[in-house]
Amino acid sequence: FKSGRSIPQDRSIELPFSQITKIEFSPDKSSLLIAGGDPGQRGCIQILNWPSGTLNKIIETHVDGKQLSDVVLDVKWFEDGSKWIETHWNAGACVRSRDGSILACFQGHTGPVTGAIPWNSELAITCGIDQTIKLWRISNGELVRSLDNHTSAVLGVLRWNTSTGKPILISLGRDRTLRLWDPDIGRLIRFVRLAALPLKMEFSDSG
Repeated sequence: FKSGRSIPQDRSIELPFSQITKIEFSPDKSSLLIAGGDPGQRGCIQILNWPSGTLNKIIETHVDGKQLSDVVLDVKWFEDGSKWIETHWNAGACVRSRDGSILACFQGHTGPVTGAIPWNSELAITCGIDQTIKLWRISNGELVRSLDNHTSAVLGVLRWNTSTGKPILISLGRDRTLRLWDPDIGRLIRFVRLAALPLKMEFSDSG
């Protein structure tokens, strides 16, 4: 990954858990989230100050006072850097403020939540092994709608702004399709059939 800041080549950072699933810089590159945990035991996020690599905080994933018993799968910062959204193997997701406190919890998937993105300041989107994409209201954790056209696990979601500024949701599935949505009204715009089983999608630096 690219931090945009210099760091010694021999830097080594010790982690308090056995599996890493995602690393994510804050928008200002001053913090690095390392998500993962110990499979079947706990979920954990380590927050590092950057570029020093010094420990800021370790978050053991608790929801409603109960420690989660499996790994954090994905983390994504909101654009303003004030909070992030994280997803869990145990079928949940939550939004946390920068100090690690929980702002909202989303429960509604029936299996591991594979990915998530902020949609805007009020809404977040998650996807999961249960073949669904869900739109949530951050203020109260309410499910706004579910997009259910995939026929296999949804691996990830991205936001893309068209030339007119209209935001479009892109989803990637194990059903070998890439689908474009207008999530504000729940409409599937089009889909592309892929030749091989996908694992991940990402925009180029130019968008």
